Amino acid sequence: MAIQSTTFEQELSYDDMFNVHPHELLLSFKEHQFNLEEGTTCNFSVVERINKNKINPVVRRATFNDINDIISVYRDIYGPTYPYKEMMDPEEVNKKITSNNVEWLVFESKTGEIAGCLTFELDFKKKIGYARGFNIKNKYSGKLDAFKACLGSFVAMYHKYNDKIFRWYAENRTAHAKSQYAFSAAGLKPLAFMPNKDIFFGKVESDVFMISYDHRALTRLRSNNIPQIIPEIMNCFQITCQKLHPLSYHIYSKKLNYDHVLVSLLKDKIRVERDKDRFGYEKFNLSIKGTDSYFKFLYTPSVKNFEKTEYKVDSLEELQGFLQKFIIISRKLDIRYVECFVSAYKPEHQLIFQDMGFIPRGYIPSWYYNTEINRFEDSILYNCINEPISKNLNLIKEAVELLNNLNLAYTR
Repeated sequence: MAIQSTTFEQELSYDDMFNVHPHELLLSFKEHQFNLEEGTTCNFSVVERINKNKINPVVRRATFNDINDIISVYRDIYGPTYPYKEMMDPEEVNKKITSNNVEWLVFESKTGEIAGCLTFELDFKKKIGYARGFNIKNKYSGKLDAFKACLGSFVAMYHKYNDKIFRWYAENRTAHAKSQYAFSAAGLKPLAFMPNKDIFFGKVESDVFMISYDHRALTRLRSNNIPQIIPEIMNCFQITCQKLHPLSYHIYSKKLNYDHVLVSLLKDKIRVERDKDRFGYEKFNLSIKGTDSYFKFLYTPSVKNFEKTEYKVDSLEELQGFLQKFIIISRKLDIRYVECFVSAYKPEHQLIFQDMGFIPRGYIPSWYYNTEINRFEDSILYNCINEPISKNLNLIKEAVELLNNLNLAYTR
């Protein structure tokens, strides 16, 4: 039996969405607030859409009683192949739906059956939200209005966390363009490319990094420092300026100068600690005895990648030593993809990553929140792969423009 829900009825236009900031999208929905406890029926219409006869989803927050249904959504779509097992583990799903740092939303049909879901993981310290797991059961594919479910979910999050979360990002699959399109309608823009990062259905697949910004994160809350970038960053930088607005910058054209002998000595002093959880994820922590420098990253064996890399160094030699060790470990584990966000204000660090074979794949304004100055700072996404880029790509127009600007020729 379907639960009692509120209904959101409103006529929208494409001008009300796409390429907008959250506060602008909220203006289009200003007459309504989503009731996530009881659920809200997304009965709004978009005048330019051709297919308007799909099922209007009810969007609500998941509860303990939904755990088995949520897991069944993942199993229905991926069977036993889904690489991120925590999203199909009853205990872990329960932890997430009861956490203050997670909003797990479900989409119901007219009969009350759970047809899909979308998860938002919130980091209030860093003021950022991560959208993942946008799934629709196969029986509802093309029948339930996934576009409305996604857009309604983002509007609900933008409204609820208007002064707490200032950037919302996702790593969208490239095997199909549906989620890219729906996220784009919610204001997320494709600013970076993650080649071969994932494995779905046993096949290597790339991701498109998409992000939306509260306008304050790009204006008064963004650092006043002017980014210093090496020439190799310009392709990334230009596409970001095209999709957001022009940004000031300085080009750094000096050569690297560091002590190679010291790098060798430091590399031998690096300690490696590993901490593995019950889902197989391993946290690596590289450190140098006698210093507070570190280089941390997450290893996901199911997709053979290194991500969520963070580092702190006191010298270029330390960074060079850490990166050499990082690469050695990646080769031993046969890692396919590695990534790291590098400061846009530290051009010598950019040069070191460049020299070590990393490639800049996106310029991300206001990615890092500096708690010491309470300002957002720009970063560059660097990544490296060990095999040709998968050709399994289905991209929206804006993502095609991104790849072409990164000299990864792609014809839509």
